[in-house]
Amino acid sequence: MLAGCGAGVLLAGCSGLQPPIGVPGAMYAGSPAAHTDVRRVGRPQQGSWMSRDANPNHPWLYVASYSSNKIDIYDVQKLALRKIGQITDAIDQPAGISVDGRGSLYVSEQVGKVEIYAAGSTSPTLTLSQGLTYANDAVTDSAGNVYVANSGGSVADIVVYPPGQTVPSQTVTSSLFSRPYGEAFDASGDLYVADWYLGVCMIAAGSQQVVSLGLKGGGQPAGIAFDGTTASLFVNYYYGPGKYATLAYAAGSGNPIRSLHGTEGANEMAVGMIAHSYYLFVPDFFSSKIYVYKPNASKPSAVMLTDAKSVNGVAFKPAGVL
Repeated sequence: MLAGCGAGVLLAGCSGLQPPIGVPGAMYAGSPAAHTDVRRVGRPQQGSWMSRDANPNHPWLYVASYSSNKIDIYDVQKLALRKIGQITDAIDQPAGISVDGRGSLYVSEQVGKVEIYAAGSTSPTLTLSQGLTYANDAVTDSAGNVYVANSGGSVADIVVYPPGQTVPSQTVTSSLFSRPYGEAFDASGDLYVADWYLGVCMIAAGSQQVVSLGLKGGGQPAGIAFDGTTASLFVNYYYGPGKYATLAYAAGSGNPIRSLHGTEGANEMAVGMIAHSYYLFVPDFFSSKIYVYKPNASKPSAVMLTDAKSVNGVAFKPAGVL
C-alpha cells in the first residue's frame, strides 16, 4: 500500500467469522490453484536481514506474515518475486501495512502499536501506541499525518498522529465505526474505511464527518484499495466460512462493476506500477499467494507464491523511492 502519493497508488484489511482480531478464520484445505506464472521463493531465513543487492531503483513488495511475525520484502521488477530481505525486529501480530511517499513502512499490530521503519531499515525508528487498543491499519495523507484504524476498546475510532509524533492530534469517532479495518486514501485526500461490521464509509479531506457509501453486493468488508488510474475502489468481503470475494466499484457508484476471480481470504491490498503498468496486488491469507491484476481486469495477470504464513496484507514501494 502506498499512502498519500497521488493518483494510481494507494492502500488498504482481514477476514473470518468473528475470528480473533487480525486472524481471518481458520486455515482450510482447498486453497485456489495458481492460474499462471507461479514463482517460488528460496528457503526462508531467520531474523531481520537485507540483501546487499537489494536495488532501491526496483519496485518492492512488503508482505505481512501474521503467524510468523515477520514482514517479507520482495523485489517485483518483472512481476516475479525475488526475496531481498525480511523484518522481524519489533513485529508482533502484524495486520495492515503501508508505505508512504518517502518509502517508510508502517506496520499496524494487533497488540496496539504501529511500528514505523525508515526506508530500507529493518529496525523501527518510531512506535505509536497512545490511544490504541488494536491497531488494524495505518495510512498517511499527503502531509504525512498518520491515520490508524483502531478497535477493541470502549470506542472504535480513527486515531490521527502528526508526522514524527507519538501523541495523537485528534480522533475521529462515528456510529459507523465498530471494527474499522482497512483504510485507503484517494488522490483527493478522501479517506475510505472498511469496517468489518458496518460497511465501507468515507471521510472527506479536511473533514471529520464519516459518511456511509452504501456499497451493494458485499458481506463483511476488510481489505480496501483505491486505484487512481481507473478511479476504482476495490473491497474484499467475507460472506461466511470459506466464502470471499473482491469486488470493484466505479467512483461514486454503490453497485459493483465486476468481481475478481481467484482470491480467497484477501486482506490488505495494494496498487503499484511495474514497467509503466499499474497492478492491483491481492494477498490470499490461506495459500500465501499474491494475485496480481490489471486494475480493469477480472482475471489475474500473475500469481506469485511467497514463503509467508497467514498473509495479512501487502504494501508496495515504487521504483526509485528510498
